[in-house]
Amino acid sequence: MKIRKSNCHETNIINLVIDDNEAKNVKLIFNKYLQDKSIIGIVSELERPGIKSPTGKDKWCKRTIDVMLSNEKYKGMFDC
Repeated sequence: MKIRKSNCHETNIINLVIDDNEAKNVKLIFNKYLQDKSIIGIVSELERPGIKSPTGKDKWCKRTIDVMLSNEKYKGMFDC
């Protein structure tokens, strides 16, 4: 994915690569959040089937979910 960012006097090109394995989990997290699941509920939904955290752990931190939900790159929002 190429994203063109302009900043008054210069143009930067940023290349983002989507990790398909991680993308499944990110979509799941956002879908559960949109279904009004709490962060703790999302953690339970991820841990129940044994989905590993981004660091490979069996347990998910609430903060990890919170950071993902507020990360502009995951939301598809970019600012110059």
